[in-house]
Amino acid sequence: MDSPAKQLIAVGIGASAGALESFKEFFSVMSLESGMAFVLVQHLAPYYPSIMDKLLSNSTFMTVKKIEDKMPIKANHVYIIPPNKFLKLKYGLLRLESLDPPFVVRRTIDVFFRSLAEDKEEKAIGIILSGAGTDGIEGCRVIKERDGLVIAQDPKTAPFKWMPENLISSGLADYVLPIDKMPEVLFQHTLNIKTSNNKIKREITEEYTALNFIFAQLKEKTKDDFSSYKKGPLLRRIHRRMEKSKVRALSEYGQVLVKNSSELVQLHKDFMIGTTCFFRNPEAFEALAQKMRSQITSELHFRVWVVGCSTGEEAYSIAILLRENHAFQNTDIQIFATDIDEEALTIARQGTYSKKIEEQISPERLAKFFDKVGDNYCVKPDLRKGLIFTRHNLISDIPFCKLDLIICRNLLFYLEPEKQKEIIKLFHFSVKPKGYLFLGMSERMESDHFFEMVSGKKYLLKRI
Repeated sequence: MDSPAKQLIAVGIGASAGALESFKEFFSVMSLESGMAFVLVQHLAPYYPSIMDKLLSNSTFMTVKKIEDKMPIKANHVYIIPPNKFLKLKYGLLRLESLDPPFVVRRTIDVFFRSLAEDKEEKAIGIILSGAGTDGIEGCRVIKERDGLVIAQDPKTAPFKWMPENLISSGLADYVLPIDKMPEVLFQHTLNIKTSNNKIKREITEEYTALNFIFAQLKEKTKDDFSSYKKGPLLRRIHRRMEKSKVRALSEYGQVLVKNSSELVQLHKDFMIGTTCFFRNPEAFEALAQKMRSQITSELHFRVWVVGCSTGEEAYSIAILLRENHAFQNTDIQIFATDIDEEALTIARQGTYSKKIEEQISPERLAKFFDKVGDNYCVKPDLRKGLIFTRHNLISDIPFCKLDLIICRNLLFYLEPEKQKEIIKLFHFSVKPKGYLFLGMSERMESDHFFEMVSGKKYLLKRI
């Protein structure tokens, strides 16, 4: 059984302009015994001392604390980010990192929400209140990916409507609510979380037929087979849709999908939620770059397969590493980037991204590999050359072969263990002898019969 700390539901609340009044309203309607921990992430002036903790103490009976490094989160506590800091949650501890230099574009909400999702998974809740800009959207995407809950303040009730409006337009918000309606949803979600694990185990065994009927409906209409995916995360997403459809039984929800094609489309969209960015987990990309400089030798041709490429950022990141490597200057590089989400592939093929990538890519790389078009960045033709974006189902379609490098990051995480083993065998078949496999940070290799770790890096493996 998980410890109380592991079971604790953590709520991240992001806001910028108008934050004080929104925070005060929120905590004036939240009761003392919520059983949740609340972490407030606000855009603050770098050197302006915050007195938010003192101001909020008058609006709630919960304990309000200004965050110090390595502070553990506890139920019925409110934690406030200090100025000029990035905040992350790791193993239930709040970790502070300095912003250096202090006047860079900040994505403090994204940074915290991403860590919140990775640490708490389905027990993470992200709320966006009043403010300007798009900070928080990518973090909310990770929360949704890990089956957490996302709430946007109703823009009509926000002093500054742009942050919640941007979240709503992204399609990530589970609920759009005025602040006084949020506690009811939070309490109901808490109740659902407490009973969900036992409920999911029961449904997997007792309602096997109803669940398979839902998967069959999705496969018939979309051609995508989700039967090999882990049932727990998918059921949590189904439950979320059932709440909105006001049905309680899986069998009843299956009939809703038969009669309501728009609901089936929305469920499929919820299943497809993914997150990516340029050079995700920079330390892993640096380890790959070092290995490419020292041991991955190029020939006349170099073939790469990026599995689950989503909107293309990872494929372009790999292309940048190869273009920067002098050993590949005269090499014919082919990068096959695949996904089952045609909407994501359309974005990848266009190669146009918002200015938020300024936080992910160095100015030197932006100047070399991208053209500035208005407020956006467009991939230069030279970087786009050799990339092929195509729809491909890893589970059912014929794999690519004679590959030098396979990139599969955070996709195996969602598959059942037996299916993971099958995919690893498939990768072993697809990659050349002494070829490489680059995995996500959260994935683990259980077998050593096909690949071996490179320099102790669990995410970088070499074919045996």
